[in-house]
Amino acid sequence: FLILFTIFFVIFIKHISRVSNPFINPKLGKNIPFMLGLFSGGLIFSIVAGFISMVPYMMKTIYHVNVATIGN
Repeated sequence: FLILFTIFFVIFIKHISRVSNPFINPKLGKNIPFMLGLFSGGLIFSIVAGFISMVPYMMKTIYHVNVATIGN
């Protein structure tokens, strides 16, 4: 998947660099505050998603809750 993503990402970057009215402005990639905000937002989203996905395992291990009742 990583190889496919890289290939399609390169094709996408080349495409938006050539067209006159791109869907995403290529100059956004050089805007440091925008990129930092995008990176920090993605990082926070990943951390929250990780915590949410850990809750059922914590309930099973720490609180000894039955697996059938965790999803209800």
